[in-house]
Amino acid sequence: MIHLTDVFQDVREAVNEIVNVANNVSPEGFIAYVVGGDYYESFENTKLLPYVLQDMSGFRKDLSRQKFYVHYLNRNYKKDGFQYEGEEGIDFLSIELMIYAHLWQSSYYLKHLVRLTHLACGKGYEWRLSVEDNIWIILNNEVITPLIEKGLKLGHLIEENYYGVLRDSFAHGLYSIDESSRRIDLYSSRANGPISFEGFQKKFLYSVILSQTLFESYRENQKLMAVFLQDNHKVITLPDGHRIEVESEIKVFDDEEYYSFRPVLQ
Repeated sequence: MIHLTDVFQDVREAVNEIVNVANNVSPEGFIAYVVGGDYYESFENTKLLPYVLQDMSGFRKDLSRQKFYVHYLNRNYKKDGFQYEGEEGIDFLSIELMIYAHLWQSSYYLKHLVRLTHLACGKGYEWRLSVEDNIWIILNNEVITPLIEKGLKLGHLIEENYYGVLRDSFAHGLYSIDESSRRIDLYSSRANGPISFEGFQKKFLYSVILSQTLFESYRENQKLMAVFLQDNHKVITLPDGHRIEVESEIKVFDDEEYYSFRPVLQ
């Protein structure tokens, strides 16, 4: 049986570790990460600075996804022992397959993982970042391998719980659910065999809770940064050599705080 307290503890340790390492190894790059630094190609050759802060488009898309994850976990996993049994249980298994596939397809989420990894490994902040290519290659080369080489727990956690064959099989309808044997049969050309219900459930829970924990950590660091910048100054250097001072603003909508950051050229 999977105990959620163990999953949450494993994930929190891994997330706290990489966040602390990223902040210590690349403090200026970590500021760029927290304030949502990004690059807009559409701003090239215009009077606008292509390096932007607080790109909220990805955040807003991710927010609805994260809220659904929390709602779903609270509904079915308040207590240990949830099983895929009966017609409703198999329906929930199908929902979790969908969540798993969508989670590992999120470009916003993948950018967070890649950028944090680069910071922790001393590569600086990746302002211009595309994750539209093969997801497994990106995760393996840009996240899993460097984190394992660095000795960080997050590398092993992702390696154990991301299964690209499972995601691809679901996305392309190349799977079937065998209730009697309690397994998911995968028909992708890269599949090495079926995965048990229990094996999938472990990958699902670790993946969802990792996404949720990373999101919560990011929001908490944004809050700390926004409050700090109300009375203090932080200057970061852009890849083109420009230096900008980061200013913050805290707004409240529907009883929820939002943190915005803006650059001021030096």
